[in-house]
Amino acid sequence: AFDNVSGVVTVMEIARLLSSFKDSFRRKLRVIIYTGEELGFIGSKAYVGSHKDELDDISFVVNMDSIFPATSRGMAVMWSPEMRDYIAGIFATIQREVDVKNIFCMSSDYLPFMLEGIPSGRPADFEKVFPPISHTSKDILENIRIDWVQINVNVYAQLLARILIDEDPLPAKRLLRTKLKNSWRKKML
Repeated sequence: AFDNVSGVVTVMEIARLLSSFKDSFRRKLRVIIYTGEELGFIGSKAYVGSHKDELDDISFVVNMDSIFPATSRGMAVMWSPEMRDYIAGIFATIQREVDVKNIFCMSSDYLPFMLEGIPSGRPADFEKVFPPISHTSKDILENIRIDWVQINVNVYAQLLARILIDEDPLPAKRLLRTKLKNSWRKKML
């Protein structure tokens, strides 16, 4: 339930809220729910593999994995310091105190996109207060609090709305294979 019904419900609620503004969007939003993240990113790998001809059209991936209060106060951005600055600017404009960091991590369904050079982001727990129920017998619906979903919906729906209506091009760009190899090499050293 925590990993990952909490993220799925958050995504569905964000999509529901944003759908009434779709006529104002200047870019496309695709909502996808995967399965098999814990088993080697089965769903997201399959998606990336079957949509190779569309990957150049994807500017940025936002991945909503397990959410809780700390994830409404932190966002990790990977492969794009420019996108990190852009997102931090949006949060400052809407007066949301969200710590946006350009970091490298490989923990969820954005990874197959990153391996194709597509910048990605996700809500992040920089406070290190991850709920201990994850991947335990206590990971059940009764232990997921609706206020966890609500606060993350409020933060990330605002962020996505701003991104979707912005007339300027996103600063995120897909990395070319040579840059991807160099970036990957630097991260691993």
